[in-house]
Amino acid sequence: MTAMPLEDVCLVTVNYRGTTGIGRLLESLTRLEARQRLRVVIVHNGATARSREDLERIVAGYPGRVEVVYSVENLWYWRAAALVIEKELGNPALGAAWFVVCNDDVVFPDPGFVTTLLTLDADTHAVVAPDIVSETTGERQNPFQRSEMGRWELLKWRLYFAHYLVARALLAADALTRPLRRVAASWIRDSRPTARRCPWRPSPSGWGCRSCSVRS
Repeated sequence: MTAMPLEDVCLVTVNYRGTTGIGRLLESLTRLEARQRLRVVIVHNGATARSREDLERIVAGYPGRVEVVYSVENLWYWRAAALVIEKELGNPALGAAWFVVCNDDVVFPDPGFVTTLLTLDADTHAVVAPDIVSETTGERQNPFQRSEMGRWELLKWRLYFAHYLVARALLAADALTRPLRRVAASWIRDSRPTARRCPWRPSPSGWGCRSCSVRS
């Protein structure tokens, strides 16, 4: 028996109740080359009757393969994404070579995104960091591409992605310590010595400095 090759790309996007960004995201996917190799799964957190209706209307206009997972509970981001990925990995018929996890407010301007991704060896490149650029400022939004991470930063992210509960604990700790870090940063900034401008003043003998008694 020959195993089926995992050739599909599964794009998982997570949102909470609103549907504002989904339409633009799906519209950008219609311009991708090899779109037939792409499957889209939308996890709709905090679903209501109104949001279901709005989302179903948007999805009906998308010509590709798309599935919507509704959750009345807010599963948050990674828990919702993990729900889809675990289902995919547990069913060989649904297996994908790549999983793309993204917010619902992004668009894919590069038509070769899918074809480029499928040329990569998933065994060699287990994780690929995308180049996320702000439409407003043109700045890169992916923190991993702004500067090289140090050891402590790497450790933080490894802990963050180790488990959902660890990630929640780190986020809670960040929220609790943020006011203290702001106060500390302000105190450090205010306590730094500042260069004073030399107070040159006119005098009968020319321009002079009252602090250092230098005359021009």
